[in-house]
Amino acid sequence: MNTIKNKQSTIWLCVITMLFLALGTFGTSITAKAATATINIKQTKARATSINYEWDKISGAESYSTYYIDAASYSEDLAIGKWKTNSNYVANGGADDTSASLTGLSSTSHYYVRVYAHKSNGQIIAKSDLLVVTTPGKVEDVVQTDATSDSVTLSWTAVEGADGYYVYAGNGTDSEPIATSTTNSAVVTGLSESDYTGSTAPKYTVAAFCKGAGEFSAIGYSDTSEYVYIAPAKIKEFALHSWLSKNNKATVKWKYSGYADGYELEILNTKNEVIKTYKYDTWKTGQQILKISSIKDTGFIAKIRGYKTINGKEYYGDSSTITCVPDAKITKLKALKNGQASIKWKKVKGASNYTIYAIMDVGKNKVVKKKVAKISGKKTSYTVKNLKKYKNSYKYNTYFYVQANGVKINGKKYNSQYDYKQYKTFKKVKLKN
Repeated sequence: MNTIKNKQSTIWLCVITMLFLALGTFGTSITAKAATATINIKQTKARATSINYEWDKISGAESYSTYYIDAASYSEDLAIGKWKTNSNYVANGGADDTSASLTGLSSTSHYYVRVYAHKSNGQIIAKSDLLVVTTPGKVEDVVQTDATSDSVTLSWTAVEGADGYYVYAGNGTDSEPIATSTTNSAVVTGLSESDYTGSTAPKYTVAAFCKGAGEFSAIGYSDTSEYVYIAPAKIKEFALHSWLSKNNKATVKWKYSGYADGYELEILNTKNEVIKTYKYDTWKTGQQILKISSIKDTGFIAKIRGYKTINGKEYYGDSSTITCVPDAKITKLKALKNGQASIKWKKVKGASNYTIYAIMDVGKNKVVKKKVAKISGKKTSYTVKNLKKYKNSYKYNTYFYVQANGVKINGKKYNSQYDYKQYKTFKKVKLKN
């Protein structure tokens, strides 16, 4: 009796399905309104020319039927006659057959599958559609095309039809992607020179994907870059080491990073015009002596940046900048009685005031440093007093330096650099009793 009933149900299902197909041919469509419930469908696998999907059982359903169509032709109310039957699905288990494979597809493609749930008389009691995807083609030619001090840009040959690309750290796609792109390039950020120790450098792998429904993505075969490099970080400890107006010789120094392939040093005047450029590799770095007549008594701006040579191209990091103001050149220094000294200097344009320093050699490799006076920028001479109290100061030389302060360059005020350790290069005189 059960056998006869099952055969009758099968016959009814075939008849009703053929009727639906015939109606679809004449433009009648079966829409979601024909079903009272939806079906939870999900894609489980993707390959270049096939996919797998499954769905939840529907209460009261005795069987299921499933169809597919190219995503470009899809609409929810499209007549069922326009859909293709998934011939791979054979519902031998009836209500228990809730998975199917679909073959003969194109790679890097999007489709919709539809699943109907039927009662024993063929009536549709639930229906749902699902976007499914096949795996895209292989990504090729991943290369580095740009660099900053904290990022690298990767580019590759586009895969036609792909929805986007995943970028992975290292070789392979086993880890979570670190970046996603919808074009054939991506920027990897958050890098630093600490990522490059010894001879190691990172590589990156790129794979195309087609995005299905929900969280499902079909990921294609990948390609891995060569080692990639960032541009050097901003140079540290860049400073004016010394600058003496008496010979117009300035020395700038900086700290070698250990990463840069070379450096570029630009000297600009106070109008931001480049007047000299130095370029050299890392074995000639750390110091540069400048003797440029055009910056004499006017000040200068120095900019330095490191570069890394990547695929035959130089990529530069951010510049470190210092603005240098000349000291007031002492034109006359004379010792007077009672430990006094008369000083005259050349006016520094724009200086708001001057600070006079004295460094006294008192023997036994000892010196006494003294800030003598701070005077108006309108003056260019001063008589130094009260230096006689230092024992032995008459036996040795006393050195003087006049610092120019408050010189405005590009809207900011700067002072000339005073470094007492350079005192032996200052103007000197032997004081008198």
